[in-house]
Amino acid sequence: MSADANPWLPPQVGPHEGETSTGPSVPVTPPWQRPKLDAESGGIPAPTRRLGWWRTPRRLLDDVAWWAVGVHGGAGATRFVAAMNCGGYDVPQHWPVVPQGVARRPLVLVARTDLHGISAVQEAIREWWWKLTPSGFDFAGLVLMADAPGRLPTPLRNHAQVLSGTVPRVWYIPWVPEWRVGEEPARPPKELAEVRSHLVALTKPAEAPAPESSSTTMSVTNWTPGRSSA
Repeated sequence: MSADANPWLPPQVGPHEGETSTGPSVPVTPPWQRPKLDAESGGIPAPTRRLGWWRTPRRLLDDVAWWAVGVHGGAGATRFVAAMNCGGYDVPQHWPVVPQGVARRPLVLVARTDLHGISAVQEAIREWWWKLTPSGFDFAGLVLMADAPGRLPTPLRNHAQVLSGTVPRVWYIPWVPEWRVGEEPARPPKELAEVRSHLVALTKPAEAPAPESSSTTMSVTNWTPGRSSA
């Protein structure tokens, strides 16, 4: 992007290779559902590449509680969804496009912690910020899957830290040797339980208010409607 380009004006882009559609005319995630960022002090550059869009069959949605989008090959989204075992569905390198009128579901981006993975998820986050994603989901956060045992090198750790300020939440899943050979660990990482509890809370239906039993007339001042947790 040229030095004099305004990073907050959408770029002129056409269909990208690998997209399953040119993108239906649907509303995008409203600005008030995005984390706040001081655009005046730096802003976010436009993405240089984009994920595809996948039209989700309506029949599939009954079994989907939340989405996991692996932003690059080998991101670990399939393994992550299997380990979570709570209604997730992984969509490799595509944003899910759901039919109009379908309830919104939480969505997490999944990437490895190597340079390729962090760079790929940075591009996906830029898409979200520039409103280049479909609607029908609520962005819940970023899942970083360890690409190797041990601590992240300082440059990668710093890069991941910068990204954490542009998304609602970040979860780090440590290296699990058993997953590499297709096995399950005797003690799953505790971080999985943290992500699971958060996503389950987001997908839990709002409870209806208790009916008034002491009076035949409902008092508006004493009644609080249920609130969605999504």
